[in-house]
Amino acid sequence: MKALHAPAAGVPAPALPGLELPAAPRRDGPPPVVISWGLGRDSSTILALALGDPRTLPMYQSLGYDPATMIVIHAVTGDEWDDTLRDAEHHILPLLREHGVRLVQVARGGPFEADGIEILDDSRSPTRLHKAGPWRLSDELRTSGTVPMLAHGRRTCSVKFKGSVIDRFIAADLQGCSYRHVLGFNADEGERVLRDQTYTSATRAPEYPLITWGYDTADCVALLRERFGVTWKKSYCVQCPFPGNIGGLPGHLERLRAFPERAAEVLMLEHVALSLNPNSRLFGSTTLRSHVVADRNTEALTAFRHAQAAGSWSVYQVRRILWPRGDEHLKGPAWRSVRTLGVAGSHAEATQELRRRAGERGGVIEVDEHRIARVWERHRGETYPTREAFDVVAPAVVLDKARPEFATAWGELEYRAKQPLLPGS
Repeated sequence: MKALHAPAAGVPAPALPGLELPAAPRRDGPPPVVISWGLGRDSSTILALALGDPRTLPMYQSLGYDPATMIVIHAVTGDEWDDTLRDAEHHILPLLREHGVRLVQVARGGPFEADGIEILDDSRSPTRLHKAGPWRLSDELRTSGTVPMLAHGRRTCSVKFKGSVIDRFIAADLQGCSYRHVLGFNADEGERVLRDQTYTSATRAPEYPLITWGYDTADCVALLRERFGVTWKKSYCVQCPFPGNIGGLPGHLERLRAFPERAAEVLMLEHVALSLNPNSRLFGSTTLRSHVVADRNTEALTAFRHAQAAGSWSVYQVRRILWPRGDEHLKGPAWRSVRTLGVAGSHAEATQELRRRAGERGGVIEVDEHRIARVWERHRGETYPTREAFDVVAPAVVLDKARPEFATAWGELEYRAKQPLLPGS
């Protein structure tokens, strides 16, 4: 494995000891074709059509998709479903080997941007897909006590664990050269194309061949079934919240039944997030656990209970400031502080520690609908800014964290709250 600390896109990469990158293409030659492969139906359809299908090969040849100069990039999040990995490895890797296509598998090197990215494999004869790199998306969610979130309409996890990783590799590998970026958006996904256009730079020219030829989801599924004899499952991380919608939920529950241990991992992620924030339901309005219970997935629930019994637990102090968004009645950004109060032990030991601390302050332990024990110090108000604070028993996996200015802001709000109201205020 090669660790790569690449600059932002468009910035020449420095020489890195021990890292041999392929020579950058000639600037006066045709731009290289970079294909983002997420292992799913759409991008796998592009590769299946481009490599060895005599009915459509002329179309791809007319675009200049030369296997000899293709670069297929797969960003490894560490949390892909096992059946997707299996089908992609069994059916697509042989095509890449047969045509000598370069496949690069990359992942984040750690939780910080300074950790760079790591090249897990760079080969024209790949034999396996890596399941995980040094830092998985689930590692980030677990240690921060959160579930995947949206920011400004974009999935922050996809940006950080896919888009950013691919961009940093391209910046180092192509060293500022222009390139054609092929993405597997199908004819049903016009909105994704519009979002992707916002990432276009002076060196990146995006292309969407499935949309050009009118391939929708059904077309991709049918083609892959005809070509390989399998019904290709949708590619997404096991903790993704989007399958919680009405259309995707049945298939998601089926996968959770097929892989109960993976289901238990996500149930634990959700439990940790709910401990630190009672509103952190995986599917927004509903929890994953409620659906697993309704589906009578006893294997997943049993594995979840075993994981809880085997793990260590701590008492955490959670404080949160909720700022206004222009108006005191509109909720804006939230700042959070998490601090470990008790030494890790069994759930019973952590609960006893919480009870001891509650007794010292005259507090009362409350157990919510998720069986999470808390002692509330302060409930949030109805206008902003407002604060909330509580001690809680949770799995001992969350790292202490607060932005540098949190303590000062908390103190200032505490001071204001203690000031007497003036007449007419």
